[in-house]
Amino acid sequence: MLKTPPIRNYLILIRNIILIVFAGLLLYSCSECEPISDPGNILVVSFYSKDVYESSEELVLLNLNLGEEAFSTLIKEETIIPYETIGTYQYGLPLPIDAENFAFFVNYPEEFSASYTYDSETITLESEINRNQDTIAISFTKSFETVSPDCGFVTHYENIILNSTSFEKAEINFDYTIDNDSTNVRVFL
Repeated sequence: MLKTPPIRNYLILIRNIILIVFAGLLLYSCSECEPISDPGNILVVSFYSKDVYESSEELVLLNLNLGEEAFSTLIKEETIIPYETIGTYQYGLPLPIDAENFAFFVNYPEEFSASYTYDSETITLESEINRNQDTIAISFTKSFETVSPDCGFVTHYENIILNSTSFEKAEINFDYTIDNDSTNVRVFL
């Protein structure tokens, strides 16, 4: 007759298996970071000709000729000036990690003039003197994806909503951030 090993031996065996599996997972999770697609935290704002859009529904980008001081952002009552020129007609504004809404302001120079090219012709809009500051208030949700202990996490910005604006016409194009220069907010002047 076979003698059954005592329960203590089974418990020791199970404990050793769990320790080996845990050690393997720990070593695997501490491996080098694998590159993943990070959607980034840049809200891309583009300006378009309102007149062309209303007459032909074509999107024609406006060159606002704005400098670094043109954009400011209000997050939790602190003003910061995040500004990144993505292209001649696009501006990137960093989204906050510690808030789910913010407002950004467009501050115009004393004399403001915009232009666009349509049918190979450059058209300059009538200059405006002392144009008032424009504002857009945005809200969004965030989700976090853990990559690994070494890599940390990736923040996904989604459900971007235009809460209010002083522009005559503005709209959300993509309601999430992606890792290229796709426009999130369209503003028509």
